[in-house]
Amino acid sequence: MLGTEKMERIRGAKIAVIGDGVAAQFAIETLARSGVGSIDAPCADEKIISRVLSLSPDIIIGASVSDMSV
Repeated sequence: MLGTEKMERIRGAKIAVIGDGVAAQFAIETLARSGVGSIDAPCADEKIISRVLSLSPDIIIGASVSDMSV
């Protein structure tokens, strides 16, 4: 639908999501499902990060991921 070039651009995107509420969780999941390559979510909790990683295991998620056993 978007083409290879545009999908590669989305895959290379780096996006930050600030917040830990329902809206932030929805935004993080939507970005992961759309193929964004890197999401920085400093306020995300372990539950949100685990869910996103289950959707897209190769995504890069910033937060305290290194402190979590995901």
